[in-house]
Amino acid sequence: MSEIRTPNQDDMYRILTEARRIRAEHFAVGVSRVGRAIVGFARAIGTAFAEARRQQALYEELSRMTDFELRDIGLNRSDIPAVVAGVLTRETGRKASPAETAAEANPAPAALPASPPSDRRIAA
Repeated sequence: MSEIRTPNQDDMYRILTEARRIRAEHFAVGVSRVGRAIVGFARAIGTAFAEARRQQALYEELSRMTDFELRDIGLNRSDIPAVVAGVLTRETGRKASPAETAAEANPAPAALPASPPSDRRIAA
């Protein structure tokens, strides 16, 4: 049976050094995760501001048009907010439902072709 021995100063130094190294590694991983989260958050904010600027520019451009020009493209002045928000479809001239708007923004992946039936049967 092995004996329990009291660690000497060299053993304590080695243990503390290893503990500090492990702590530094974990700290670096945590800092990296926080950094990535901050970068992702900043990108999301930047994207939101860019979209807001795009919507504002579209709103201003449509608002500068005359009623005749708006009618020429199939819109009324009251349709401008819906067009800017992306809920008025041009093809149908009606407001799209939130489900239709979401489907346009995130199209479904193409369906995989059906595989031919297998001749194998599962044994009972």
